[in-house]
Amino acid sequence: MHDLTVAEFRIRALADVQTLLRLVNSFAQRGLTPSDLTARVDGAWLDISISQPGLDHASAALIAEKMRATHQVSAVEILASRESACR
Repeated sequence: MHDLTVAEFRIRALADVQTLLRLVNSFAQRGLTPSDLTARVDGAWLDISISQPGLDHASAALIAEKMRATHQVSAVEILASRESACR
């Protein structure tokens, strides 16, 4: 058993057709595949949650800054949790 840190990004962004692609690209550029992605439309906005296992705080912060620089994004919050995994 070992601990696996999962960073959860909660994002509020304009509901634009390109928004999700731009946000997922932040992970793809680093060779990462998120373990979970959900998006809900709330009027003109998207509420998005992206979970990425194995990220340290510094890497998560860099990804969040890149997301915040996207003009459609109004807010990015990072939550970190630890979960046990068997290997």
